[in-house]
Amino acid sequence: MAASCMYCGSDLRPNSMFCLECGQIVARKATHEHAVGSRSQSETRDRYEVPSQTRAPEPREPVAEPVIAPLPPMQPPAQVAPNAPEDREWVLTCSTGSQPVVKDLFVGRRPSADASAAVLVLEDPTRTLSRTHAVVRVVGDGLVVEDLGSANGTRLERAGQWSWCQSGSPVAVAPGDIVHFGGAPVAVSLRSRGVDAVPTS
Repeated sequence: MAASCMYCGSDLRPNSMFCLECGQIVARKATHEHAVGSRSQSETRDRYEVPSQTRAPEPREPVAEPVIAPLPPMQPPAQVAPNAPEDREWVLTCSTGSQPVVKDLFVGRRPSADASAAVLVLEDPTRTLSRTHAVVRVVGDGLVVEDLGSANGTRLERAGQWSWCQSGSPVAVAPGDIVHFGGAPVAVSLRSRGVDAVPTS
């Protein structure tokens, strides 16, 4: 269909820049309208054009689960100590000397006891001892240690194996055991009766 002049309505020749009837210039207006129409169509196409192919998301690397080291197995409770023969007695040895256990023996930094019991004062360079940390008793012919709710606990070392002494529960000990009252080690042994004890203070 031929274009018409916007001024007089006459038909225009193809590619004509002037209207032959009225002499008006018509090529610039047409070119401008064509450029505006082309830009609008291009913007509309860019704005609403749907991508022909959707990009697939990149696969994510699996996240490694944290490895939690298993807890070490709990050591079995200390076995019942052997009975002391009649001619032998239990002895505790610490950094200040040795002391036989002939009655209840209260152990600590500054232990207190009544007249029916004895006390064993331990050195405390690591400041891990409670004032009255534990008590050691002769039960029958055996020996037991009982933690009295100390702040840093009592541990029993036997043949390289360690176990905690639960507060308020007597634990049997044997010759060769080492009882750790906080950070203070005390060795347990049997010796012949009548041997003089080494002073502990």
